[in-house]
Amino acid sequence: MVKSNKAKRRAKIRPSSSSRGGWEVESIHFSDQTLGPGVQTPSPAEVFAAIQDLPPELDWASVRAHVVPLFERVRPYPPEMPERAQAIVAPGVTVGFGIDFGPGFVAVTPDMVERWSLSLADLAAHAVARLHELAGRVKRGQVHHAPIGDVDVSVLQTNLGIGSVLVLAPSELARLFGAVPRIFIAPMRDLLIALPADVDPDFAGWLYQEIAARDPNCLYPRAFAFDGSAITVTPLGPPLQHLLAG
Repeated sequence: MVKSNKAKRRAKIRPSSSSRGGWEVESIHFSDQTLGPGVQTPSPAEVFAAIQDLPPELDWASVRAHVVPLFERVRPYPPEMPERAQAIVAPGVTVGFGIDFGPGFVAVTPDMVERWSLSLADLAAHAVARLHELAGRVKRGQVHHAPIGDVDVSVLQTNLGIGSVLVLAPSELARLFGAVPRIFIAPMRDLLIALPADVDPDFAGWLYQEIAARDPNCLYPRAFAFDGSAITVTPLGPPLQHLLAG
């Protein structure tokens, strides 16, 4: 379905635990998890080149224009990974936060939020406002229509890493997809799929799994019901247990 527009995922990095400082790449490739067809990931060279441009001190003035909300992946992070700052935002979903550096994100930690003298509520409000700003760059022509059988399917990749979290910006959904009822699924970080409001839940669950199974960093299975102006959230079948290991 997305053969002509390959799904891309970004790496995450974290501050290094080394006394020398710097950055460590959290995830680019997995020894036991391969990418499925149609999924691309940045090369280590691309990631490390972009890391060189990060400010050594991630002060708020330097990063505020690059902070975005992020949905967390299904697979648990390694136990040595630092805690992530999280908040609940409308429509009642939990998000983390990332500092966008091009081919990846720096995960925002509670220590960073404290250092920035921000509350989680303030950080969340800023990140959602930033999402709206970025979403304004996305054009309706980027929405591709790709029916599957007799089901109308529309697909959006923003190339800004914000496809999945556009469900936090219902006014942008109305602009891009039309102010009509739909069901949205977001299997991957920069992939948003619109389905008819009366779609068979089994079909939505099947389509989610078909795409999510290609990406070790797939997102939680949820259906986002859009009534033309607001979003409500419901589970979308059982978790993908085979993606939860390691």
